[in-house]
Amino acid sequence: MDSTMAAEDRELEDCWGDLQPPPRAQPLTAKWHPPPRPDVEEWVETLGQGQSPILTVKGPSPMHRMEVYRWICPLAEGDPCKGVADWVGDPWAYLVNRLAGFKLGTWNLLWELLDVPEFVVEEPLRGLVDQGFLFTEFYQALWEARFLLQESAPRVENLVEALIRWMTWTELSSEDRKLLGTLRLSRPLQSDEERLDTLFFLLALARQNGTVGPAVIVFDDIDLALRQGVETRRQLLTKLLKLISAVERWDRLGMALGLVLGVSPGVLTSLKRYNPKLGKKISGGLIPQLRT
Repeated sequence: MDSTMAAEDRELEDCWGDLQPPPRAQPLTAKWHPPPRPDVEEWVETLGQGQSPILTVKGPSPMHRMEVYRWICPLAEGDPCKGVADWVGDPWAYLVNRLAGFKLGTWNLLWELLDVPEFVVEEPLRGLVDQGFLFTEFYQALWEARFLLQESAPRVENLVEALIRWMTWTELSSEDRKLLGTLRLSRPLQSDEERLDTLFFLLALARQNGTVGPAVIVFDDIDLALRQGVETRRQLLTKLLKLISAVERWDRLGMALGLVLGVSPGVLTSLKRYNPKLGKKISGGLIPQLRT
């Protein structure tokens, strides 16, 4: 009886904790010490070469952290300094929008890959293509789209736009489905994980073909996720964890995409309570000199 009551008390305490708003980071009056700029720049320039693709920037306010993000902007694809806190509504939709802006245009990332003089696939991506199923179909679709583009086939622009909608989880029209049938894409993507894998495969392939350099996407003010209601907070933290895990997995496959996570002091303690795995990954992204 005593052990049962104790377990019930612990469960009640956990539920009560979930109902309490997480502590807001207190403004710092002491001088802020940003991470060493050479270390940040080296992290960007060596993405995809074996180090962690996660960088955590801890600072007393978004304005302070923006100072660090500006160091990154000239070194990375896309616009890492733009809309850095817009991710809170949907982290994965935010990611897609950022990828769409790479190469200074809407999905020029894909257009440039289709137009590269020599289209190659090397290990470890070759192994994925040879396994069949999703990556085989997608790679073959890219080859077919590339051929049609080189031949100036009629409506090829519409076909590539349909391919973009297929990749980016946009609802497909009946005409889109006909065009995708030309590329032998037999089915829509069926899960968020498949969608992420497809996008990251594209980015890794673009990296192999030299059409994109190291890329960085900033998720600032992780504090905002902790201020949401219980269910929203859990969903946001779960999506962030899945996203970080996918980026880490694809980094080993040569993607060279980095995630920068901005947090206020004190938030990591709360984060470890709400989602210990995510808290550990974000804490691990701190530059060693600043992990205290």
